[in-house]
Amino acid sequence: IRYLNVFSPMNYAAAGNGTTNDTTAVLAAFAAAAAVNGTVDLGHYLFLTSSPIPVSSGLHVKGAASSLGNQGTGGGTIINNTTDMFSFANNTGSINDVTFENCYLTSGTGGGHIWGCQGVVHTGCTYTTNSTVLDPAASTADVGKQISGNGNWTNGTIVSAVNGVSYTVTGAATNTGSGVAITVGSQTLSGIRLLNVNALQTNNGKCLWYQAGGQCNALIVDKRSTFTGAAGATISPWYQYSVGMATNSFSKMNANSNGCTNVPFFTIDFGPFNGIMDTLSFKDIIFENNPGGCTYVTACTNVT
Repeated sequence: IRYLNVFSPMNYAAAGNGTTNDTTAVLAAFAAAAAVNGTVDLGHYLFLTSSPIPVSSGLHVKGAASSLGNQGTGGGTIINNTTDMFSFANNTGSINDVTFENCYLTSGTGGGHIWGCQGVVHTGCTYTTNSTVLDPAASTADVGKQISGNGNWTNGTIVSAVNGVSYTVTGAATNTGSGVAITVGSQTLSGIRLLNVNALQTNNGKCLWYQAGGQCNALIVDKRSTFTGAAGATISPWYQYSVGMATNSFSKMNANSNGCTNVPFFTIDFGPFNGIMDTLSFKDIIFENNPGGCTYVTACTNVT
């Protein structure tokens, strides 16, 4: 049954058994939902995917899981053993009002990040008010990507580049600066909600949540979500680097490093960012099997 603005991969010929590759059907359902700020309903099915699923503003992803369910046994599951599961990379510069709830998400040993917002931070840059950024790492391959100046640059799009020299962008610097950081391929995320989500990462080199550069504001993890990292992880299961943020909350969740001794569960590192990192809340979290540590946070004000 298809309800108004609610889309299931099963309506696009998915098998929903967790072994057949349902990438085409899953992408079709997400594209249909994105067009109307709708909902993707995973139901009780298991969907195997092999390419990243784009995340757009207004998206709602839901399964039929209960807080007593077991990882990967139903309740609305997506499995990816090949690439990042969800990608926040687009050319709008901002993604707002997104909800994931009551679902299971599993990244296999060959999979990537479950949620990937993979900007690249460039340091040692100089920008002026004439829409030019001097950047020794500039590349023509970045034309069309979003750029942010980490607190001093309005988000814009790279329209041209000279390799190893500079970018020309649609945005403009609000303050000139030299020797500063920019982020290429960055996004501003706001109002992301992860509610009763069971997320499992088994790839040692990948995260549950990975974000480099950009912004992340009003993020909420709640309703007894269970996040489990890889036992031999070389990067924290939750990793944010050089990200500006405000009013992010982690509450009523389980954070399990699966016995990993290499890294803490949370790494939230201000890095070379020049903006604001303010108000992080960690409340009612059950940390399990975290010999590598629980939280590593730098340069943030108002941490509770």
